[in-house]
Amino acid sequence: MSLASWRLKLRRLPGAIARVAGFGALFATALVSGACAGGSEKEVLSVAAASNLRFALEDVSRAFESRHPGAAVQFVFGSTGQLAQQITNGAPYDVFVAADLDVIQNLAAQGAIISDSARVFAHSPMALVINAAAGLPVTRLEDLKQAPPARLVIANPDHAPSGIAARQVLQQLGLWEQMQGRLVFAESAQQVTQIVRLGDAPAGFTTASLVIAERDLRVVRVPGALHEPIAQAVGITARTPRRALAERFVSFLLSEDGWAILQRYALEKP
Repeated sequence: MSLASWRLKLRRLPGAIARVAGFGALFATALVSGACAGGSEKEVLSVAAASNLRFALEDVSRAFESRHPGAAVQFVFGSTGQLAQQITNGAPYDVFVAADLDVIQNLAAQGAIISDSARVFAHSPMALVINAAAGLPVTRLEDLKQAPPARLVIANPDHAPSGIAARQVLQQLGLWEQMQGRLVFAESAQQVTQIVRLGDAPAGFTTASLVIAERDLRVVRVPGALHEPIAQAVGITARTPRRALAERFVSFLLSEDGWAILQRYALEKP
Protein backbone atom coordinates (compact mmCIF):
# COMPACT_ATOMS: atom_id res chain seq x y z
CA MET A 1 0.00 0.00 0.00
CA SER A 2 1.37 3.40 -0.96
CA LEU A 3 1.91 6.26 1.48
CA ALA A 4 -0.89 8.20 -0.21
CA SER A 5 -3.24 5.25 0.32
CA TRP A 6 -2.22 5.09 3.97
CA ARG A 7 -2.99 8.77 4.45
CA LEU A 8 -6.46 8.17 3.03
CA LYS A 9 -6.89 5.18 5.32
CA LEU A 10 -5.74 7.20 8.34
CA ARG A 11 -8.32 9.89 7.64
CA ARG A 12 -11.03 7.22 7.79
CA LEU A 13 -9.89 5.50 10.97
CA PRO A 14 -10.57 6.50 14.61
CA GLY A 15 -7.41 8.09 15.95
CA ALA A 16 -6.20 9.22 12.54
CA ILE A 17 -7.81 12.54 13.36
CA ALA A 18 -7.08 13.16 17.01
CA ARG A 19 -10.16 13.90 19.09
CA VAL A 20 -10.58 15.06 22.66
CA ALA A 21 -14.06 14.40 24.02
CA GLY A 22 -15.87 17.52 25.13
CA PHE A 23 -13.62 19.96 23.31
CA GLY A 24 -15.10 19.77 19.82
CA ALA A 25 -11.72 20.48 18.22
CA LEU A 26 -10.13 18.36 15.54
CA PHE A 27 -6.40 18.20 15.00
CA ALA A 28 -4.79 16.61 11.96
CA THR A 29 -2.05 14.16 12.84
CA ALA A 30 -0.38 14.13 9.45
CA LEU A 31 1.87 16.94 8.29
CA VAL A 32 3.89 16.92 5.11
CA SER A 33 7.10 18.88 4.69
CA GLY A 34 9.73 18.98 2.03
CA ALA A 35 7.20 19.33 -0.79
CA CYS A 36 8.73 19.94 -4.15
CA ALA A 37 7.48 20.98 -7.55
CA GLY A 38 7.13 18.08 -9.94
CA GLY A 39 7.25 15.52 -7.08
CA SER A 40 8.81 12.79 -9.25
CA GLU A 41 12.01 14.81 -9.63
CA LYS A 42 13.06 13.98 -6.07
CA GLU A 43 13.38 10.79 -4.08
CA VAL A 44 10.87 11.07 -1.25
CA LEU A 45 11.69 9.72 2.21
CA SER A 46 8.69 8.96 4.44
CA VAL A 47 9.35 9.51 8.16
CA ALA A 48 6.95 8.60 10.96
CA ALA A 49 7.84 10.79 13.93
CA ALA A 50 6.73 11.47 17.48
CA SER A 51 4.85 14.77 17.49
CA ASN A 52 6.97 16.28 20.26
CA LEU A 53 9.80 16.64 17.73
CA ARG A 54 7.74 18.30 15.01
CA PHE A 55 9.47 21.68 14.96
CA ALA A 56 12.96 20.28 15.51
CA LEU A 57 12.61 17.66 12.77
CA GLU A 58 11.17 20.16 10.30
CA ASP A 59 14.35 22.19 10.75
CA VAL A 60 16.51 19.07 10.46
CA SER A 61 14.76 18.07 7.23
CA ARG A 62 15.28 21.52 5.69
CA ALA A 63 19.00 21.32 6.43
CA PHE A 64 19.16 17.75 5.12
CA GLU A 65 17.38 18.67 1.90
CA SER A 66 19.69 21.61 1.33
CA ARG A 67 22.62 19.17 1.41
CA HIS A 68 20.78 16.54 -0.67
CA PRO A 69 18.88 18.47 -3.36
CA GLY A 70 17.66 15.22 -4.92
CA ALA A 71 15.77 14.25 -1.77
CA ALA A 72 12.56 15.38 -0.08
CA VAL A 73 11.39 14.39 3.40
CA GLN A 74 7.73 13.77 4.21
CA PHE A 75 6.61 13.48 7.83
CA VAL A 76 3.63 11.88 9.50
CA PHE A 77 3.52 13.07 13.12
CA GLY A 78 1.64 11.31 15.91
CA SER A 79 2.08 9.55 19.22
CA THR A 80 4.83 6.95 19.41
CA GLY A 81 2.44 4.13 20.27
CA GLN A 82 0.02 4.85 17.45
CA LEU A 83 2.77 5.19 14.86
CA ALA A 84 4.35 1.94 16.04
CA GLN A 85 1.01 0.19 15.55
CA GLN A 86 0.80 1.58 12.02
CA ILE A 87 4.27 0.21 11.25
CA THR A 88 3.26 -3.17 12.64
CA ASN A 89 0.23 -3.06 10.36
CA GLY A 90 2.37 -2.38 7.31
CA ALA A 91 2.44 1.40 6.91
CA PRO A 92 5.09 2.19 4.27
CA TYR A 93 7.37 4.43 6.32
CA ASP A 94 11.11 4.46 5.69
CA VAL A 95 12.25 5.84 9.07
CA PHE A 96 10.67 5.88 12.52
CA VAL A 97 11.60 8.59 15.05
CA ALA A 98 10.08 7.64 18.40
CA ALA A 99 9.99 9.00 21.93
CA ASP A 100 10.70 5.60 23.45
CA LEU A 101 13.67 3.33 22.73
CA ASP A 102 11.73 0.27 23.96
CA VAL A 103 9.18 0.77 21.18
CA ILE A 104 11.93 0.84 18.55
CA GLN A 105 13.56 -2.26 20.05
CA ASN A 106 10.25 -4.12 20.19
CA LEU A 107 9.68 -3.38 16.51
CA ALA A 108 13.21 -4.58 15.77
CA ALA A 109 12.47 -7.83 17.62
CA GLN A 110 9.40 -8.24 15.39
CA GLY A 111 11.51 -7.69 12.29
CA ALA A 112 9.88 -4.36 11.45
CA ILE A 113 12.95 -2.21 12.23
CA ILE A 114 16.53 -2.95 11.15
CA SER A 115 18.13 -3.83 14.48
CA ASP A 116 21.52 -2.19 14.00
CA SER A 117 19.91 1.07 12.87
CA ALA A 118 18.27 1.73 16.27
CA ARG A 119 19.83 4.66 18.12
CA VAL A 120 18.98 7.02 20.98
CA PHE A 121 19.94 10.49 19.84
CA ALA A 122 18.46 12.84 22.47
CA HIS A 123 16.45 13.18 25.67
CA SER A 124 13.38 15.45 25.81
CA PRO A 125 12.76 17.55 28.94
CA MET A 126 9.17 18.20 30.03
CA ALA A 127 7.45 21.54 30.57
CA LEU A 128 4.26 22.82 32.16
CA VAL A 129 2.40 25.17 29.82
CA ILE A 130 -0.18 27.64 31.12
CA ASN A 131 -2.71 29.74 29.25
CA ALA A 132 -1.99 33.27 30.49
CA ALA A 133 -5.65 34.27 30.17
CA ALA A 134 -6.68 31.52 32.60
CA GLY A 135 -5.36 33.49 35.57
CA LEU A 136 -3.75 30.42 37.13
CA PRO A 137 -1.36 31.63 39.88
CA VAL A 138 1.40 29.17 39.03
CA THR A 139 4.99 30.22 38.41
CA ARG A 140 6.66 27.04 39.63
CA LEU A 141 5.58 23.42 39.82
CA GLU A 142 5.06 23.49 43.58
CA ASP A 143 2.35 26.11 43.10
CA LEU A 144 0.13 23.40 41.61
CA LYS A 145 -0.36 22.04 45.12
CA GLN A 146 -1.95 25.28 46.32
CA ALA A 147 -3.70 26.14 43.04
CA PRO A 148 -4.57 22.95 41.16
CA PRO A 149 -6.24 23.76 37.82
CA ALA A 150 -9.83 22.72 37.18
CA ARG A 151 -8.54 20.82 34.14
CA LEU A 152 -5.03 19.63 33.40
CA VAL A 153 -4.24 18.13 30.03
CA ILE A 154 -1.58 15.48 29.45
CA ALA A 155 -0.88 13.13 26.57
CA ASN A 156 -2.49 9.73 27.00
CA PRO A 157 -0.01 7.57 28.96
CA ASP A 158 -1.32 4.48 27.18
CA HIS A 159 0.48 5.39 23.96
CA ALA A 160 2.44 8.64 24.48
CA PRO A 161 5.75 8.63 26.39
CA SER A 162 5.26 12.29 27.34
CA GLY A 163 2.02 11.23 29.04
CA ILE A 164 3.91 8.63 31.06
CA ALA A 165 6.41 11.32 32.05
CA ALA A 166 3.59 13.71 33.01
CA ARG A 167 2.06 11.03 35.23
CA GLN A 168 5.43 10.49 36.89
CA VAL A 169 5.79 14.24 37.51
CA LEU A 170 2.37 14.41 39.16
CA GLN A 171 3.17 11.36 41.26
CA GLN A 172 6.46 12.91 42.41
CA LEU A 173 4.59 16.10 43.34
CA GLY A 174 2.01 14.06 45.26
CA LEU A 175 -0.76 15.29 42.95
CA TRP A 176 -1.67 12.25 40.86
CA GLU A 177 -4.56 11.14 43.06
CA GLN A 178 -5.73 14.69 43.67
CA MET A 179 -5.94 15.39 39.94
CA GLN A 180 -8.11 12.38 39.13
CA GLY A 181 -11.31 13.69 37.61
CA ARG A 182 -9.52 16.84 36.43
CA LEU A 183 -7.23 15.21 33.88
CA VAL A 184 -7.89 15.55 30.16
CA PHE A 185 -6.07 13.10 27.91
CA ALA A 186 -4.76 14.29 24.55
CA GLU A 187 -3.51 12.14 21.69
CA SER A 188 0.01 13.59 21.72
CA ALA A 189 2.32 16.15 23.30
CA GLN A 190 1.64 18.51 20.41
CA GLN A 191 -2.10 18.33 20.99
CA VAL A 192 -1.58 19.21 24.67
CA THR A 193 -0.09 22.53 23.59
CA GLN A 194 -2.91 23.15 21.13
CA ILE A 195 -5.59 22.51 23.75
CA VAL A 196 -4.01 24.86 26.28
CA ARG A 197 -3.48 27.55 23.64
CA LEU A 198 -7.17 27.36 22.68
CA GLY A 199 -8.14 27.78 26.33
CA ASP A 200 -9.96 24.45 26.57
CA ALA A 201 -7.74 23.66 29.56
CA PRO A 202 -5.79 26.21 31.60
CA ALA A 203 -2.62 24.13 31.84
CA GLY A 204 -0.94 20.97 30.64
CA PHE A 205 2.28 19.01 30.56
CA THR A 206 4.08 18.74 27.23
CA THR A 207 7.68 18.52 26.05
CA ALA A 208 9.93 21.56 26.14
CA SER A 209 10.88 21.02 22.48
CA LEU A 210 7.40 22.16 21.42
CA VAL A 211 7.31 25.36 23.48
CA ILE A 212 10.90 26.55 23.63
CA ALA A 213 10.01 29.69 21.64
CA GLU A 214 6.44 29.97 22.89
CA ARG A 215 5.19 33.53 23.38
CA ASP A 216 1.48 32.99 23.88
CA LEU A 217 1.78 30.56 26.80
CA ARG A 218 3.64 30.68 30.09
CA VAL A 219 6.20 27.90 30.32
CA VAL A 220 7.57 26.29 33.48
CA ARG A 221 10.43 23.84 32.94
CA VAL A 222 10.20 20.50 34.71
CA PRO A 223 13.33 19.18 36.49
CA GLY A 224 14.51 15.96 34.89
CA ALA A 225 14.69 14.28 38.28
CA LEU A 226 10.88 14.18 38.40
CA HIS A 227 10.46 11.70 35.55
CA GLU A 228 12.24 8.99 33.62
CA PRO A 229 14.08 10.35 30.56
CA ILE A 230 12.11 10.54 27.34
CA ALA A 231 14.56 8.80 25.05
CA GLN A 232 14.21 10.02 21.48
CA ALA A 233 15.20 7.10 19.29
CA VAL A 234 15.40 6.46 15.57
CA GLY A 235 15.32 3.35 13.43
CA ILE A 236 15.07 2.41 9.75
CA THR A 237 12.16 0.22 8.77
CA ALA A 238 12.94 -3.22 7.41
CA ARG A 239 10.56 -2.85 4.46
CA THR A 240 11.94 0.44 3.13
CA PRO A 241 12.91 0.41 -0.55
CA ARG A 242 14.97 3.55 0.10
CA ARG A 243 17.48 2.23 2.61
CA ALA A 244 20.41 4.25 1.26
CA LEU A 245 18.46 7.51 1.55
CA ALA A 246 17.15 6.51 4.97
CA GLU A 247 20.70 5.87 6.15
CA ARG A 248 21.83 9.27 4.89
CA PHE A 249 18.97 10.97 6.75
CA VAL A 250 19.65 9.12 10.00
CA SER A 251 23.37 9.82 9.66
CA PHE A 252 22.64 13.53 9.33
CA LEU A 253 20.26 13.44 12.31
CA LEU A 254 23.01 11.87 14.43
CA SER A 255 25.75 14.19 13.16
CA GLU A 256 27.12 17.31 14.81
CA ASP A 257 25.23 19.39 12.26
CA GLY A 258 22.04 17.61 13.23
CA TRP A 259 22.74 18.10 16.92
CA ALA A 260 23.36 21.81 16.40
CA ILE A 261 19.74 22.04 15.26
CA LEU A 262 18.27 19.73 17.90
CA GLN A 263 19.81 21.55 20.83
CA ARG A 264 18.01 24.74 19.81
CA TYR A 265 14.81 22.95 20.81
CA ALA A 266 15.88 22.21 24.39
CA LEU A 267 16.84 18.63 23.59
CA GLU A 268 19.59 17.12 25.70
CA LYS A 269 22.34 14.68 24.82
CA PRO A 270 21.65 11.17 26.17
